[in-house]
Amino acid sequence: MELLGFPDRESLLNTNISKFYVNIEDRAQWLAKMHQDGIVRDFETQLQRRDGEIIYVKNTAVVIRDAAGETHCLEGSLEDITEYKKAEMVLVETQRMYSSLVETSQDLIWRVDLEGKFDFLNEAWVDLLGYKLEDMIGTPIFKYKPEDVLDSDLEVFISVREGNSIKGHETKYITSDGREVELVFTAVPRYDKEGKIIGTQGTAYDITERKQAEEELREYQERLEEMVTSRTQELRDAQEQLICKERLAVLGELAGSVGHELRNPMTGISNAVYYLQLTLSESDETLSDYLGIISQEVQNASNIVNALLDLARDKPPEKQETSIFEIVTQVLGRYPAPKNVRVETKIAPKLPYVCIDATQIGQAINNLITNAYQAMPDGGKLAIKASKKDKQVHLSFTDNGKGISKENLEKIFEPLFTTKARGIGLGLALSKRLVEANGGELEVESHEGKGSTFFLTLPTNGE
Repeated sequence: MELLGFPDRESLLNTNISKFYVNIEDRAQWLAKMHQDGIVRDFETQLQRRDGEIIYVKNTAVVIRDAAGETHCLEGSLEDITEYKKAEMVLVETQRMYSSLVETSQDLIWRVDLEGKFDFLNEAWVDLLGYKLEDMIGTPIFKYKPEDVLDSDLEVFISVREGNSIKGHETKYITSDGREVELVFTAVPRYDKEGKIIGTQGTAYDITERKQAEEELREYQERLEEMVTSRTQELRDAQEQLICKERLAVLGELAGSVGHELRNPMTGISNAVYYLQLTLSESDETLSDYLGIISQEVQNASNIVNALLDLARDKPPEKQETSIFEIVTQVLGRYPAPKNVRVETKIAPKLPYVCIDATQIGQAINNLITNAYQAMPDGGKLAIKASKKDKQVHLSFTDNGKGISKENLEKIFEPLFTTKARGIGLGLALSKRLVEANGGELEVESHEGKGSTFFLTLPTNGE
C-alpha cells in the first residue's frame, strides 16, 4: 500500500497489477520467465505509483501450484530500489561527464606508473606535442624532455613517488617537430585500494607564450629609460588628475576634516617614538614597553582615521558579474579564523553570479566575518551559508557568540555606535552602506547569550 500509494488494502486488492508497469514489455518479459522457469529473482523494472510518480523496484516471484500441478497463483515481493537506481544513474552520468571533461580539457592530464611510464594521457597532449597517444602510452616521460631539465624532473618524480605533492613545477618537453615547449606541473601520488602508492598523476598547462612574453617584457624594460623622457609630461598630467580625484574623494563634512587634522600629529608622535626607540638604551625595558604601547595606540588611531575616511567617501560601485563563492573564499583566505573558532561553509551548487562591485562587497563581508570572530573570544563556530531565491543570492553569517541585546540591536548599523571596548562603530555602518550601494540589503537577528546572524542579500545577473 505504501509503495504504490494506496490508502487501504481493499482498493489495492481490486487493482490489476499490470496497470502499474511503465513498460508493458517488462511485464511480458516477467510473465514469460515465470511461465518458463516458475520463478523470477531480482527482476528490475519501473512501476507508476497511484499519484503518478515513477519508482524502480526489484521483483522476486514464484509460481504456486495446486496438488494437480496447475498454477494456482503467484507469490513474491517488491523491493523499492529507486534511490539506488538514482544513485547509479548519477554515478554513470558523473563518469560520463568526467570522461568528457578529461578528454576535452585544454589542460594536459596525465598519469604514470612507478617506473615513470605513461599509462594515461588526454587528447590535449596530441595537440601540444604532436605525438600519437598510442605511441606515448607505455613510454617513460623522460624520453620527451631536453637534458637541461632531466635532473630536476627526476627529483620531483622521486619526491611524489615517496608520497609528496608538487605544485607549480616548471619543466620542458620536446615536440614531434623538435621544438621545446615549457609547461608548469601539478603532481600527486596515486594510490590503490590498500593505500599503496602505485604511481603519480596530475595536470599541466603550456606556459610557452607566457615565458616568451616575460622575455619580451624584460627587453622592454631595458628600453624603458629611452621612453621615459617622451612620456614624462603625460605622466605629470595624469598625476595631477589623479591627485585632484583623490582630494575630491576624501572630502566629507566631518569625517574628512577630522581625518586630516588627526593624521599630522599622529605622524609626529610616530616619528618621535621611532627616534626614541633607536636612541634609548635597550636595557630600559619599562620605557621600551611604554614606547611600544604608544606606537600601537598611534596605529589604532590611524585605523580609526582610515575608517572615518572610508565612511566619508562616496565612490559609486563598479558593478560586474562576480562569483560570491570566490569572494567568500578570498576573504576567508586573507583573514583565517582564530584557532578556537571553526568555520563551516554551505554554499549552494551552481549559484548564479551576482552583479556587484567585488571590492566593496568583499570589504563588507570581511567586516561581518571579523565581527563574528571577535564575538567569540572564547571560541565557537561561524556558519556561512549561501543560496538563490527570487533572482537574489541570500547569504547568512551565524556565530554562537555572546549576541546583541535588544536595545543595541536597533543601533547596530549606526555610525560610531559600538559595544566593543576598543571599537569605534564604523565597520557595520560602512558595510550596510556598501551593500545598499550595490543594490543589496543587510539585516541582523540576534539573541543575547546565543549568538547573531547577519543576512546579506545581493542581486543576481538575472538568471
